[in-house]
This record gives sequence, C-alpha cells and structure tokens, in this order.
Amino acid sequence: MAALLVVLLLAYLIAAHWLGWLVGLLVPALLLVALTILGHWLGKREKPHAPSENPGTDAATAAPVPPPAADAEPAETDSPQDFPELKAAIAALQADAYAECIRQAEPYCEDDRLPLRIDALRLCALGWSRQEDYPKAVSYWDKLVAIGGGTHDWLNVAATRAMAQDFAGAEEAFQRMQQMRNEEAGAEPGKSIFMPQETVVYLAALDRAGRPDLALPLLEQLAGFYRSLKITDSQFLFGHGMPFFEAFLRNSLSIVRKLKTPEEVREWYRPIHDEVDEAGKRMFEEGGVPY
Repeated sequence: MAALLVVLLLAYLIAAHWLGWLVGLLVPALLLVALTILGHWLGKREKPHAPSENPGTDAATAAPVPPPAADAEPAETDSPQDFPELKAAIAALQADAYAECIRQAEPYCEDDRLPLRIDALRLCALGWSRQEDYPKAVSYWDKLVAIGGGTHDWLNVAATRAMAQDFAGAEEAFQRMQQMRNEEAGAEPGKSIFMPQETVVYLAALDRAGRPDLALPLLEQLAGFYRSLKITDSQFLFGHGMPFFEAFLRNSLSIVRKLKTPEEVREWYRPIHDEVDEAGKRMFEEGGVPY
C-alpha cells in the first residue's frame, strides 16, 4: 500500500500551492509513485489505489518516465485490505480523522510482520503530516527507511524534512533517493538520470517551506530540459515524463518572482522563450510570463 499512502501525503504537502502539472493521464500502476508529486502541480485528482508490495520495485527503472494517472489499476500484491489490522487506520485517514488514524496504526509499528510494520509506519507518518507536525512525521519515515524503504519513501523523507525545516537532512535524503533510482536504472557510474517528477515534488516542498532559493536550482534543471527538448506539445512532454509546459510557466513564475527583480525575471525566462517552439512561445503570451 506504499504508493496509496505516498499519494495522500505529498498531495497534502503540496496541494495548497502547486496545482496544474499533469491532467488525468493513464499509465501502468507500477508508476504510481510519480503521482505523489503533484498537489498544485497536478491538474486532476482521483481516488488513489494500492501499489506493489515492495516499495523498492514499484519505482520506474528508467528516466525520464511518463507520469501515472490517479486512476491506474493497482498491482496484484499487498493492498490495504490485505491487512485487516489496518483497515480502521486507513478509514480514519480517508475520513480526515488523523489522530484516530495514528491511534489505530501505532500498535503495529513494531509488529513482527515487516510489511505490516512498514504500512503502519507510513500511516502514522501520514497522520502526523496531515496535522502539519512534520518533525513527528519525519521520525516515522526515518524508522521506515531504516528497515527497507524504497525510492519513493526516501522522497517522502526529503519532502517532509524540508517541511520540518531540516534542509540539510532533506538534501541528504533526496540525494539518497537519486542514488537508488540511478542504481535501479542501471545508470553509468558518475552519471545521473533526470527525474522530473521527483524534482517537482522536492522543489515544491522547498518552496512551501519558505526556501525558494533552494528550489530555484531544481527549477533551472527543469527549464534546461524544456530548452533541450524545444517541443512543448503535451503528448510529447508526457512521453518524456515532463510536466506540461503551460503549467511549468505558471507555477515557476511564483518562485522566480520571489527571488529576482522584474528585469531578472525576464532574463531568466528569455532563453527558454527563445528555444522552445512556436506553441511554447504562444504560451508565454497567453500566460503573461515576461521574457
């Protein structure tokens, strides 16, 4: 049930600020981790489903990857109903009864059955995060990754540590996630694959935590990828695992404006404008993005 819970956590963390990245896309269930991105960078939210049992294997093994849809079908492995002990906790979480969710899940955080323990830890982390007690949420994510979390768990550690104002710890966790994803993808030593969905999750958390200066370098990575692709057709971007270009323009502008003067904002966007296709240039005009 890892990705179901991951979806709920990061959708909450980012939703208030980052709607609009991706709109109702359909891909296989094993890519559900990408949905965690999205809150305000997503355009459509559907009910989440359960992911694969092994949190280390339901991440994509190549990058960039296409983002998943909220209504993709779950893998046939441990889903929430497979653990009747946690049904009450899951129901409480879905009903926004976060304290009750924690109360129901806490007894299983030391259970001898490792999958059950991992799911219980996730539920407690989500419960505390939904109450915006990020330091307590971090303590549960830390326990989870200490006993076998996957890449999306490390991404949760990074985003939650950022919200808890532990930016050094957040960066360490994000780098750990990148290392694991590179190993899964078989990247050559010394080279790193580009991870647009994970990048958006992390930069959105940094921005919401009041550190747009830390988010900007990640945003520049995304901008550079748009410049290299040049094509801004939504289907093409979907195939490269990238957020839609108009959403990138809309959501990046709030970060860039926090850090730069009006003239510097134009200078930041001008290279992007000059290198994307005509459709992308029209999006600048339609969105009122200076260049």
